[in-house]
Amino acid sequence: MTRIDDVFRKNDKSLVLYTCGGDPDLRTSIEIAGRMEKHADIIELGIPFSDPLADGPVIQKANNRALSSKIIIDDIFQMCSALKRPVAIMTYYNPVYKYGIEKFCRKASNSNVDGIIVVDMPPEEADFITDFLQGINLIFVVSRNCELERIRLITNTSSGFVYATSVFGTTGAREYLDPGLAGFSKKVKLVCDKPLALGFGISNPQQVADAFSYGFDAAVVGSALVGRIEQGLNDKYSMLDDIGEFCRSLRSLSL
Repeated sequence: MTRIDDVFRKNDKSLVLYTCGGDPDLRTSIEIAGRMEKHADIIELGIPFSDPLADGPVIQKANNRALSSKIIIDDIFQMCSALKRPVAIMTYYNPVYKYGIEKFCRKASNSNVDGIIVVDMPPEEADFITDFLQGINLIFVVSRNCELERIRLITNTSSGFVYATSVFGTTGAREYLDPGLAGFSKKVKLVCDKPLALGFGISNPQQVADAFSYGFDAAVVGSALVGRIEQGLNDKYSMLDDIGEFCRSLRSLSL
C-alpha cells in the first residue's frame, strides 16, 4: 500500500494541490511546495516540459519559467525527497523516455514518489512502465466522453486513484463547475472501484466543495495556484504568504 492509498483509506474528501516543479526556480519552488503541503493531502508535482499539450496558458508559462531556470528531472526528484506529504508526479511520455524508463522508475522509487501520471500515455501501453514500477501508483486520466468499456480499462490499469477531467480541453481556472459532473461521477463509478479525483478548472473553495457534492473523492487545484506564482514573481515573500492563505482557504468549505 502506498501513501496515496492510505490517504483515500482515511479520507472521503481529499485535496490534491499541483505546482510545476522548479517554477520559478528550484529554491522558490521548494518553498512553495512547503506551503502547499501544510494543507494538501497529496502534492501533484509537474515535470517541466516544452510541449505540455494538456495544459492551458497559465501552466504552460510555468513550464517555460522552470525550463528557463534550467530545471531538470533530477531536480524534481530532489523536491519529492524533501516533501513529507504523498507525492504524485505529473509528466508526459517524452521526458520519461528520454530519461530512460527503467532509470526513471528506479529514481522515482528512491525519491519518495508515490504516484505517476503520464498524461499522454494510453492505458494500452501501460506495460512499458508498469514492468519497472515498485510500490508506485500509476494513475490514468478519464474524460467525460469515455464509454463504459473505456472507463473500465482505465480503472483496471490505474492504481491509487483515477483522475477525471471536468472539461473538454486543457487545464485552466473556470468560473463554475458544470452540475452535470454529478452524472459523470455516477457513470464512472458504475465500473470504477477506485477513488475518483476531479481536476481541470477547480479554482476556489466553493468549487472544491462542489466537486465533493458531485460525488468525487478528491479535488485537484492547479492553475489557480500556479497563477498566484506568476502574479507574485516580483515579491517572493508576499507570493508565498498568498499561496499559503489560498491553500488554507481551499479546505474551508468542505474538509
